[in-house]
Amino acid sequence: MIFNILIALFWIKLIKYLMIRFELLVNLFRFKIFLFLNKNIKIKLRQKISFSTFLKVGNNNSFISINSYLHTRRNVTVHAVGGNIVIGEHVFINENSSIISMEEIVIQDHVSIGPNVMIYDHDHNILEGTGYIKAPILIDKKVWIGANCVILKGVHIGAGSVIAAGTVLRKNVPPDTLVFNESKLIFKNLHH
Repeated sequence: MIFNILIALFWIKLIKYLMIRFELLVNLFRFKIFLFLNKNIKIKLRQKISFSTFLKVGNNNSFISINSYLHTRRNVTVHAVGGNIVIGEHVFINENSSIISMEEIVIQDHVSIGPNVMIYDHDHNILEGTGYIKAPILIDKKVWIGANCVILKGVHIGAGSVIAAGTVLRKNVPPDTLVFNESKLIFKNLHH
């Protein structure tokens, strides 16, 4: 009886070990094929990129460069649509975040990006009714961007700054600064 339990435990551990190794091989194979098909995406080794992370380059003038130790969660989009995206070392991007470039977005080392963050280096040109207005974005080292933030074109976030959850950022941020939206809640009685 004990012998049968030990054999069963051995097989369970072996199957778990093989499943983990198979998942790593599939992940490596997937990225090798992806990199082979797209020469404009450069990824250094030692990444922890989720299966549902979407890396896309729009044309031959664009590129995405990812240094070591990028960690992404599910549903992250990094899309260079005519622009360039450079991601430094030890960068964390949480789930459902998007980084979309038509000009240039540079994220330096040790940056943490919370869930549902949108980073766009372009706006629609509403006044002329066509095209886009573009300006580069630079996020310096050791910046923390909270959940549900929107970083818009032309912004430079200084090193060591914290962008609080829910902030829409349109202006430059000096180094070592906390930025947050101060909004007023308005309550109205529905029965009067």
